Amino acid sequence: MTRDDELEARLSRALDATDPIPAHVMEAARLAIGWRTIDAELAELLHDESPELAGVRGESSGPRHLTFAAGDVELELMVGGDGAARIDGQLVPPAPATILLQATDGTREEIRADALGRFAFVAVAARRIRVAVRPDAGTAIVTPWLAL
Repeated sequence: MTRDDELEARLSRALDATDPIPAHVMEAARLAIGWRTIDAELAELLHDESPELAGVRGESSGPRHLTFAAGDVELELMVGGDGAARIDGQLVPPAPATILLQATDGTREEIRADALGRFAFVAVAARRIRVAVRPDAGTAIVTPWLAL
C-alpha cells in the first residue's frame, strides 16, 4: 500500500464512523449499477390498468395489466396475486427471448420466452422489480422499476 492508499483508507473509516452513507443513497447507487446494459432501450409505460388506480375500495380486486413499448416492440405484463404474485408476459410481435426479472434487493430470475413470446414468473415476492428482455434477434429492452 502506498501512503496515499493508507490515507484514503483512514479517511474512509473516519467518514464511515462519523457520517455514514444513507441507505437511500446506497440503494440509488445499486440501481445505477444496474444500468450497465446501456445498449438496452428503456421501455415506456403505455398503459397501466390497476384496480387501485381505478379507485376500487379495499384490497386489490384483480390483476394489474401493464403495457410497455420500446421501438417497435411491446411488452405486455399481467401481475396478479397477493403477497407472492405471478407475472405473465407477452412480447408483441412474438419472438423468442431471454427474460430477466431483477429486484432492488439484488435477486434475479432468468427464463426463456417461447416462440410466441410468452413467459411467466411464479411466486414473485412483493418488492420493486424491473423486467429486461433480450430477444434472440434485435435490441434489448428494459422496463422502469415497478412496485409490486
